[in-house]
Amino acid sequence: MTFKVIIVGGGPVGLYMAYAFERANIDYVILEQQDTVLNISGQLLFTWPQKVRLFDQIGLLADLEKVALGIHHKKRLFGDNGQVTTTGNFWDAMQNKSVL
Repeated sequence: MTFKVIIVGGGPVGLYMAYAFERANIDYVILEQQDTVLNISGQLLFTWPQKVRLFDQIGLLADLEKVALGIHHKKRLFGDNGQVTTTGNFWDAMQNKSVL
């Protein structure tokens, strides 16, 4: 029986899965709602430790660490007027507990 894996989303994990299926010679298709996986509007790519491990497994971690910036403080802004609604240092706490 032949099958094709459907990957929903061309974000970091979707692209990782495509890479893994390609290496395993498993047929797949990526469904992505955007025209491109590149976003030049100033957005960020946030990765939890689980994704960092995946990047390490495929040999991309060293390159990503060269261009990555750590998040130390989070502020949530209200869109209409830019008023800060919440702040936190959750990211510092996560960094102190992360293990690759």
